[in-house]
Order: sequence, then C-alpha cells, then structure tokens
Amino acid sequence: MSATKHFITTSKADLILFNGKIITMNDRNTIAKAVAIKGNLIVMVGDDDEVKSLVGEGTLQIDLSGKSVLPGLIDAHVHFIDDGVARIREVDVRTNKVKSIEELVERIREKAAETPEGKWIIGHGSPGQDLIFAEKRFPNRWELDKAAPKHPVTVHCGAHINIVNSVALKIANITKNTPDPEGGWIVRDPKTNEPTGVLRETAKYLVWKYIPEPTVEEYKSGILAGAIDVIRSGTTTIHDIVTCPEAIKAYQELKLDGRLPLRVRLLVRVIESDITIDPFLELGLMTGFGDEWLSIGGVKMSIDGGITGRNAAFYEGFADEPGHHGVIRIPQELLEDTIFKAHNAGLQCHVHAIGDIAHDMVFKAFNKILGEIPRKDHRHRIEHLGMWCFTPNRRKKTKELSLIPVLNPSVLAGMGEFLLSCLGPERSIDLYPMNTLLSEGFRFTIGSDGPGYWPVNPLRDVWACVAHKTEKGNTVSPEERINLEQALRLVTIDAAWAAFEEEIKGSIEVGKLADMVILCKDPYNIPVDEVKDLKVHMTILDGKIVHQ
Repeated sequence: MSATKHFITTSKADLILFNGKIITMNDRNTIAKAVAIKGNLIVMVGDDDEVKSLVGEGTLQIDLSGKSVLPGLIDAHVHFIDDGVARIREVDVRTNKVKSIEELVERIREKAAETPEGKWIIGHGSPGQDLIFAEKRFPNRWELDKAAPKHPVTVHCGAHINIVNSVALKIANITKNTPDPEGGWIVRDPKTNEPTGVLRETAKYLVWKYIPEPTVEEYKSGILAGAIDVIRSGTTTIHDIVTCPEAIKAYQELKLDGRLPLRVRLLVRVIESDITIDPFLELGLMTGFGDEWLSIGGVKMSIDGGITGRNAAFYEGFADEPGHHGVIRIPQELLEDTIFKAHNAGLQCHVHAIGDIAHDMVFKAFNKILGEIPRKDHRHRIEHLGMWCFTPNRRKKTKELSLIPVLNPSVLAGMGEFLLSCLGPERSIDLYPMNTLLSEGFRFTIGSDGPGYWPVNPLRDVWACVAHKTEKGNTVSPEERINLEQALRLVTIDAAWAAFEEEIKGSIEVGKLADMVILCKDPYNIPVDEVKDLKVHMTILDGKIVHQ
C-alpha cells in the first residue's frame, strides 16, 4: 500500500532515513519512503519531503539510496546466555569444526594439554552429530578417555545428549548399578551393562551438578560476546531462556551499567533449573515486569525431550530407532500444578512440547486450568508446537484454548534430512504446515532455538518459511510455503504480539521504539534462495546505530 503521513508534534529529529523503502509491517502493510527518529522513538513515517521537514542543525541524515528498512527483528526462542558463556568456557567440537570422532578426540586432547589436571573440559557439539560424523555414531567414554585420561570431560551434542568420560562418571558416582533418573536414561553397553558415557535428557544432570557454575562476570562476558553476531543479523530483541539467578543478575548488571547490548525478554525455566516455581512466585512478579530493555516474559518448562536427541515423546516412536518412543520429563500432575500456579499468578507460560504425546498432555493441562480459571488474552505459548503431528483435531484444540504455537524453521533448514529420517514418511507429510495455520486464522511466531547449534538469523528462518527447503536444497512440504510478507511478520509484529509488546515494537509506526534494520538488498526483489544470505547494512537500536 502507499505511504500515509504520520507524525508526532515535535522538535527537530535526531536521525532521519530517507529515499528508501520503509517496510512498516503495520496493519495496512504500508510502504513509506522515509522515517524520523527523536531520542529512542519514531516520530514520523511518510514521504521524503514530509520527513525532511524535521531536519535541524544536529540531525543525522542517512540517504538509503533505495535500500529497504524493516522493524528490528525479534527471535522469540533462544538459549542466548547459555551459548554466550559457552564461548568462553567450552571447546568447539561442532560439526562445522570436526567431521569425525577422531577429530573430536584430537580437539579434546589439545585442550587437555593446556588444562590443569582435574579441571573440567567441556565440549560444545552439535545436535544430530551421530548422523554427520564419519562413524555415524556418538563417541563413547573410552574414546574420550584416550584424549583426557586425567580430566573430567563432558561434550554436549545438542541440548538433549551429553557424552562424558570415565573420570566424569566416577566423579558423579555413575556405575552399571546406577538407576536411570526419571525423564532420562544412562546408555549402557548391551553385553556388560556398563555406562557408555552417553547420557540422555535428565541423566545429564547427574554429571552437570559437579561442574562449576559460571560466575556472573562470565555470564556478562558471554552476553557481550554473543550479542555482536546477533546484532549483525538485524535482531534487536530476543526471548531468552534462563535457568539460574546468576544469569538474571548478569543481565541486570549490564542494564544498570548501560551496557546491555540488545532488548531481552526473560523466559525463566522453573523445572530442571536452579529456579523453582514456588520461590519465584513468592516475589510477586508478573509477565511484563521490567522495562523495554529487560523484562519478565514468563515461565518455561519442558514436557518431553528434544527431537535432535530422538528424545521427544511420540506414540509411534522413531522411524530410525524402532521401539524408542522418547521420554517424558514432567509428569502430568506436576505439569498441571506448575501451569496452574503460573497462570493464576498472571504469568505467561512457555511450554516445550515436541512429540505428539507431549502435545496431548499440554492440551489436557490447559483445558483443565483454563476451565477453572478463565483468563482472556493469556497468550500462553507452546514452544515447538505446529511443526509436525499437528492434526486437524490438535489444531482445533489449540485454537479453542487460545494457545500460541512457536515454530522453529531453523530446524527444518539445518536438520530437515534428519527430521525425515527420524519421523518417517507418514509423519513427514505435513511438516511445518504454516500455510494451513495462516489459512485457518492462527496467529503464531517463530524462534531459532539458537545460537548454540546454528546462529540467530531471523532472515534465514524467514527463507525457510518461504522456500520450505533445507540448507542442502531439499524441498519439504512445498504446499505449506507462505509468502515473504507473511514470513516477515512472524519475526516482527507477530513476535512482538506473542510477548505482549506489539504496542511498543514490531512495526515502524509513530510512537514505537526506534529499532530498525536496513538491508543491503530489497527482499521482495531478489530470488527466494538469496533471502537466507541477505546481508544487514545497518542495525538501529533505541535510535542509535549499533551495527554498520
């Protein structure tokens, strides 16, 4: 649509962008030519001449030369602070660095040579690493022992599988007689029953509790290091999952010092976390507490395991691991009790549910709780819902309960072939049914689930929604493609709405925060496959240029 002039009566602007294509993402999908900023707010959107009327002696003027401008991008599901501290503490053994167990072992050996005996060595691996390694399996404890016989070693292969060596098993007192914890299991040698070193889901916590926790200063350094790449991607807001007081304190200290590098919505994990629901609720905090830089989004919990570790809970099990149905990490009673408490306290719930067993558990829980305590516009979110097994009946229940699906097209892009393998042909027919969701009137958003195993990059995720391809070039469910405008809304105004922030961000409109991204090319005038590699010319956050 053509531009309409909007403005606030104001003194001269601090910054104006003109001679461009301002993709506002407002309700009318207006395209403007120019935008003016005063302080940290947008004060005019319109044509060049209108906006230039606010030019004063100190106004910085940027000639866009036809470049496109979007609202600051929003990633609605990240593990950002955990990845940041990993950059400081861990050895990078992801699949972009190593292609075999032999190479992984060599990197651990190099780290051991420079690390004092007895100090932990932590490896940062990739999800689905067993499929990518030349050996087509995960390493085991004995192979890690060769690299570091005198150091405890743990390697994270995604968020749901850890591999440890014999020293680490000994520290954690894990033997062939150790029972599996609820919600996880210790992989064992079928002949001897000895632990192989592979720990799935909650079994990893048997070892993790012995690893020294990062300090607040380490978390702060991790935030600052990780934010560089995030801001370069045009992302100005993240919804970050946090699990300990030190992480929250690190964010607060950076904010108080004026050094918080991007806007953060905290999703506080309250199960499998150093933070539990009852003490958290005693603080009386509600969703939205904070300000436009740092605020409480709600509470996070995970019903089942992850798809990348083949630990998500499915009725039919995994096609490439017959007889294995995944794991439930939160029993139904605990799930309902936790959701009830959070909902009753005015907190938004963010519930991880990947497999269809977990989907049905979450519907049962919310049906009961919302029946007892109705709340209009609660905007409870189901993280990972809607990517597969989203049958007409499950879509009906989602809509009746007003739940928001949060999809991860990054997984389709980066691991589509893995999904096809582990889900099998029948469950792969309706992967990522985004066109169906939009045609049925759903409002939803997306998140990268990064940056631990792939970067935060909303434009890559937009591409995955539009192309419905994997990064290897394979097309998946092409009938479920959506158009570019629909996909861009998912990482702007829809993501803001999913966090109750649509009044202050998500679109380029007068009175909203001056968060914008200038692209090197017009996303509407390039081949679809170039969208995933589209470069950001400039990122503007709070009215200031933070990347160029």
